[in-house]
Amino acid sequence: MTLRQGSPRHLRHAVEFLRSRANLTQAEFGRQVRVSESEIVRFEAGLDAPSQDEFRRMAIVADVDWTAAVTYIGLVTMVRDGVAEHAAVETEADVDAMTRSLLTTCRSTIATYLDDETVDHREASPAEAEREVQEIWTALELFPVAERRWLIEHAPPRAMTHSLVARVRAASEHAAEHAPDEAMELAELAWLIMVRVLKKERASSSPA
Repeated sequence: MTLRQGSPRHLRHAVEFLRSRANLTQAEFGRQVRVSESEIVRFEAGLDAPSQDEFRRMAIVADVDWTAAVTYIGLVTMVRDGVAEHAAVETEADVDAMTRSLLTTCRSTIATYLDDETVDHREASPAEAEREVQEIWTALELFPVAERRWLIEHAPPRAMTHSLVARVRAASEHAAEHAPDEAMELAELAWLIMVRVLKKERASSSPA
């Protein structure tokens, strides 16, 4: 997979993410990637974009599969463009801040682009599960229905729960009072989530 030269505003989030995965300072990350600390600073500020070779070395240092790293940029682009178009933000700084917040919040969705070792397989507590459902729905609300469907279709199985189905159904019932078309779209989204929940439950109950 080839990395197309992207906007520094999009790539900054990917560089920040890879450095955080590597758990390195900007100076340490720069040394291992073989670029200067000042270049890492400029990359993360959205002032310059890394070359394909530089980004590939970042993925290696962060131990992230190349295809996953490039796909993550696609997710960043979709999230950032969605924020810029649909959210109540006024400046580039606001767009960047909300994008960073959403990428952090949507950790369940992001996990699908990474290797299996990054996915937390432990059973979530009821409080954690409820918080995760609210975080997923808060993020989904920012996007048009087609993009919500894409996110759901590409989310990891753990994110698909009966609680999320109930949350989307409640949103559909609320929308029915003033926006019938949106209510129908949300009902279809709830059905899509339910299909994935049932598929996950069948897979977990099947003999190894």
